[in-house]
Amino acid sequence: MASILVVCYDTSSGKYLAQLAGSAQISDGAIISGKLASGIVGTVHLRDLNVTSAKLAAALIASIEAGVADESITSAKLASGAVGGDRIWDGAIVSAHIGANVIGGIHILDGAIVSAKIASGIVGTVHLRDLNVTSAKLAAAIIGLLGTVADESITSAKLASGAVGGDRIWDGAIVSAHIGANVIGGIHILDGAVVSAKIGVGAVGGPLIQNLGILSGKLASGSIGATALLADAIVTSAKIGANAIATPHILNQGILSASIGAGVVGDALLKDAGVLSGKIAANVIGGDKIWAFGVLSGKYASGSITEQSLASGISIDISEISQEPSFRAGELISAYQGVQFSTSGYFGLAKANNVNTMPAIGMAIANIVSGVIGTFQYQGRMTNPNWDFSGYVGNLLFLGSGQNVSEVTRIAPATSGECVQRVGKVIDKDTVFVRPELQYVQIAE
Repeated sequence: MASILVVCYDTSSGKYLAQLAGSAQISDGAIISGKLASGIVGTVHLRDLNVTSAKLAAALIASIEAGVADESITSAKLASGAVGGDRIWDGAIVSAHIGANVIGGIHILDGAIVSAKIASGIVGTVHLRDLNVTSAKLAAAIIGLLGTVADESITSAKLASGAVGGDRIWDGAIVSAHIGANVIGGIHILDGAVVSAKIGVGAVGGPLIQNLGILSGKLASGSIGATALLADAIVTSAKIGANAIATPHILNQGILSASIGAGVVGDALLKDAGVLSGKIAANVIGGDKIWAFGVLSGKYASGSITEQSLASGISIDISEISQEPSFRAGELISAYQGVQFSTSGYFGLAKANNVNTMPAIGMAIANIVSGVIGTFQYQGRMTNPNWDFSGYVGNLLFLGSGQNVSEVTRIAPATSGECVQRVGKVIDKDTVFVRPELQYVQIAE
């Protein structure tokens, strides 16, 4: 290695002194930057720790790559805090020059690293410790669409109360498989937040609904349908408010007798004509099911009670009502018209203006088609809701003629050739006691 000889003049002795040049021969500050040509001092001229931080003026090390050789400044040569933020140019430090785990939390000031400096996907879960990233550091919408967050990477323990709002969740983003049992309570669901289109068939069962959990105001009209949607006995009477179920809500045969408890349907629950005879099976209503005067005569259709319909020993004296159900009509006969036997063995209409059809022997209790066997009553009470004999109780009744032909009337026929026959008496405004007299009088012509 070549040596440098330094010659100095000693003024005290007047002699020139020569010796090899070493660090001891250069005084502190003897060589200034102005005396050094650019690039003249290389790494071969400097020993370890020759240049300390106190000897480097601000900005003395250039920003360009040529100023400092690659990897010439190691971490062992940098005192704590020696390199400040204003000493590093944008892009000067690349990821290839940063060793694993060399930058810790204490080395990064709040806000020092902005999102523009972080490449997409470069920070993974292995780089983040628990609670490293808090909600205060996440700008609105910073966590993006499906696929940017790994499945199950955000657990409930990491979400503060109210941290995820409705506008943060895409339609269909949360599926039932990701919702733990009982984790969503009533306080977490806003009114109207869950619509029927989002509830799968069978998804909400009985065990999932608390008592009074669904109020009637939340059920759309017709939303609960046929029996397939309701388990047997799932809706009890205690859950149905007064007047909650009206006639339009019950399908024909929607409620069967087996589903009605004994005594639960009282007269207060039935409207006038609410139950028609067509809805009552044979023998389902027995004597013990009817209170005294529970069914009035005005509610019986004409002909609905015959002698054959009355068992012996009941409270109605069957001798009061006498009917004949075994003869065939020879013509069309309407209910409550007077009838007579013809010589052919059929019965037909009795007419006060035709002596050949007299006398009337009874009254038809219902419409009878020609050729069909029908029933007529020849004694007892008969009610017709279309009659109005108000104010005439006790008056005699006659077989009518003219506009009232074959009908019962208070006005006896008075036209020449017509016949006068008494057929009964008025006992109420719409009820008469039928008992035709076989004698009649024809008015002289």
